[in-house]
Amino acid sequence: MLNPESYHMAWLIYTGATLLGLLVLYYWVGDRLGASTRLVLALLLGLVALTPAHPTPDGTTWAPALFVMGFDFLTYGIEALGRAARPILVAEALAVVLLLLVYLGRRLFNKG
Repeated sequence: MLNPESYHMAWLIYTGATLLGLLVLYYWVGDRLGASTRLVLALLLGLVALTPAHPTPDGTTWAPALFVMGFDFLTYGIEALGRAARPILVAEALAVVLLLLVYLGRRLFNKG
């Protein structure tokens, strides 16, 4: 069983590995995409990887929602995906709204 210190250490290692993977992906894509497109891609992939969800409905711990979705799908079937998919969908929707606001703000203020 995990104690609180190992639980936090596991989250820190997972977050660090995800951020390192996103950094490698950002530079690997390189000049094939523009800088803003690479940042948007990194943000959306980071949100998918780092969004937390409760592994069980009555749980007190968190796990990456992507893994919870995978385990729920393999053990309970496709109807169990909704509980873990909801946080990912909300995070992605908020990111898209934020990106649209930034895009519209840049167009508005760079126009004049």
